[in-house]
Amino acid sequence: MRKTSALFSILLLIFIGKGTAQVTFFGEPVTFPPPVCYGLPVDANTIILPRPELLSRLKSASVKKADIRVTYHDFPSAAKTAFDYAVSLWASMITSPVPIRIDATWEKLPSGVLGSTGPSLYYRGFDGSSDVFKFFPVVLAERMLGRDINGEDQPDMYGSFSNDLSLWYFGTDGNCPSGKYDFVTTVLHELCHGLGFVRSFTYYSATREGDYGLGSTGIPVIFDKYVTNIYGLYLVDTNYYPRPSTLLGSALRSNKVYFDGIVARSANSGFNAKLYAPSKWDQGSSIAHLDDSKYDGTVNGLMTHATQTMEVIHDPGPIALGILGDLGWIHTWIKHDTLPDIEDLTSRVTVRAVVTSDTALSRNSVKLYFSSDTFRTSSVKPLLPTGNPNEFSADIPLTKLGQRIFYYISVKDTFQRLFTAPSGAPDFVYSFYIGEDTIKPYIQHQPVPYVLDVADSVILEAVVRDNLGVDTAFIEYLVNKTPQPAIGLRHDSLVYYSASIPVRLAGITADDTIFYRIVAKDRSKAHNETRLPESGYFTLQVEPVPEPVRSYHNDFNSGTFDFLMNGFSIDQPSGFYTLGLHSEHPYRSPDMDNQKLNFTAQLRIPVILTGPATYMTFWEIALVEPGEENSAFGSTDFYDYVVVEGSKDGGSTWKPFAPGWDCRAYPEWLAQYNSSKDIRGNSLAVGDMSLFKVRVINLLSDPYFQQEDTVLIRFRLFSDPYAHGWGWAIDNIHIQDYVDVPSVSVTQENLSVFPNPASEYLYVSLKGLPVRDKVTLTIVNLLGQLQWSETLSGTQNDVALKIPVQQWKDGMYLITLYTASGNVSRRLVISH
Repeated sequence: MRKTSALFSILLLIFIGKGTAQVTFFGEPVTFPPPVCYGLPVDANTIILPRPELLSRLKSASVKKADIRVTYHDFPSAAKTAFDYAVSLWASMITSPVPIRIDATWEKLPSGVLGSTGPSLYYRGFDGSSDVFKFFPVVLAERMLGRDINGEDQPDMYGSFSNDLSLWYFGTDGNCPSGKYDFVTTVLHELCHGLGFVRSFTYYSATREGDYGLGSTGIPVIFDKYVTNIYGLYLVDTNYYPRPSTLLGSALRSNKVYFDGIVARSANSGFNAKLYAPSKWDQGSSIAHLDDSKYDGTVNGLMTHATQTMEVIHDPGPIALGILGDLGWIHTWIKHDTLPDIEDLTSRVTVRAVVTSDTALSRNSVKLYFSSDTFRTSSVKPLLPTGNPNEFSADIPLTKLGQRIFYYISVKDTFQRLFTAPSGAPDFVYSFYIGEDTIKPYIQHQPVPYVLDVADSVILEAVVRDNLGVDTAFIEYLVNKTPQPAIGLRHDSLVYYSASIPVRLAGITADDTIFYRIVAKDRSKAHNETRLPESGYFTLQVEPVPEPVRSYHNDFNSGTFDFLMNGFSIDQPSGFYTLGLHSEHPYRSPDMDNQKLNFTAQLRIPVILTGPATYMTFWEIALVEPGEENSAFGSTDFYDYVVVEGSKDGGSTWKPFAPGWDCRAYPEWLAQYNSSKDIRGNSLAVGDMSLFKVRVINLLSDPYFQQEDTVLIRFRLFSDPYAHGWGWAIDNIHIQDYVDVPSVSVTQENLSVFPNPASEYLYVSLKGLPVRDKVTLTIVNLLGQLQWSETLSGTQNDVALKIPVQQWKDGMYLITLYTASGNVSRRLVISH
């Protein structure tokens, strides 16, 4: 789901239905290496305990402001206790409506490193952010949105802490002995990084250039926005500091770099905060900490780059808290139900908004800006209190039909920071149209080409939306040529609709054909209507189901009619020397949010699950878009995937036999996927036989499936919006006949050729091949053109081949043996 957002000419924000905004992100969440905390083995003799108000909060659970949940890996109990204490301190200082999840690991770290923690993901371009053009740590993005966005079971930050017990003092009383590092201090420091005290600046020593931006985006994090030189020039301002440039590189190592945010200034007596910017760049620490020489030993010493022994600081200090406030931990929210299009001219429409803030609002600062000419000219009106809690309103006068009104709302907080709805206004604005509605509903649907006659019903899904709202949506269908009563589409959520057409329950049998179309009408006076397809019907064939089997094998060499395919085919693409089961290459992906595509290859023959060898194996290549690092199957950041599923009710419902996977399953796949991309982030890399791997799936690993269950099996490729890749290739499927697990990798000893050079005949000896497995032998010239190939299926361990080469051109060739356990090649020479 990696994308570049496409917007209207003045960057209009798109909203779906009255009062329901689709949260849109520019691009996808990204990751970035976390800062590093070093230890300095010099006793500091510093003790700074929590402020009295923090201590009083700790004694009362009722004042806990944030729900912070920690998953510990290998932590000793004493370290957990100290860590929990540090968490409780932060929980009393910050607020969030969403639980904050920390994944903490107790492990060996490089010498001198005490810990390293950072956000798990960064998001940008969401409505509700204080700057749509910057990346925000996921904890801040969730706080601003008021909901979980990276999966309720996914960490918001990852932390690693040294497992060298000799380093630590685990007490919470501040009495850290000489030569020990206070663990509470280190955890407080690391969690501050996870909350957003992180930068994206970097330095290339080879070219002496400075740069910034997460991944390949070139887009900074919100912290970077406030970083300046000694003269107050922002380092992300390309008018002064091009990226990358030696000028920026010099600035980053100048020892004169500052954080200049208004909340941090307010917390620091009106002064900016000096950052750690040593002349020798430190990738783990530079710019991501406060300056040592200025703040060590002070109340602001927690966020300096190195922690000393016997240094106890149990309070972040006013500067660090001020910086977090600038980043978004002191924020203002504008909640507004967007105005729908209207068909009748009235004298005015009322704009309402609920404004809440972590601080006070600037007096009379809630404003409404509106325009009828895309803000070439505009008007402004104050939004006044309505009497309802935190609610403000103002009217927009309407003068004529046939025009579109653009508008946005702004407010200033007590620090005079400006917040807008939508975020990024006036580059992004709301709009509504006054006049006759001629816009028909939009329908997106992936046709279902088949259903088995044992299925109770077949589920049809669609995305339906309209600028005035959807009035009705339904399915019109025929069985053979006989019309059936229409079936209403159920509004599942947001823009998703679904309906079930009965099959077995309605007496529909094999070889019947269902013809269907989707119809939607909007709420306009004209009841604008859309039919999909525009003319005719989709065809849904009812297929017979053969008798179930207890084992199955298919190497696709002779073709097959065993599969019902949607987006798959039995094919032999370039780079493959035998037939196999292939998805589209490349597979398609939707180009709009809230859409998805599923491509399936369903085995029409039911299988009876028989123990104990209840396994299936197959060869595969899955070059599908990878999810984010550490993302889990089922989470929103897993993106595209492939999965093998089973159904016990004839195909009406499906459940994975095992979690889905993507190209991260093997380093070779991931490297190939990333080796070539277009400007939209789609992978241009293609698969070939050298990338085949063996997948083994235990069909009884999920308790839902039991021995003697009769199941249907399908292969499914899921594609979410935007980025896509080459796709999925499958071959040599075995189900319950034997487990095809290679035990020994293929080596040069398995393949021998003689004579070499050859002139009349080439003799090839294959030794130690896996019995009953398919292997392929190919010979190509130096241009990569196939000269000869042969596939051996169900072979003995040893095979000898005689290949005539009298007609081959003189030159060098490459002979390759492809097997499930790997590939091996030899060079050979033809010389007449």
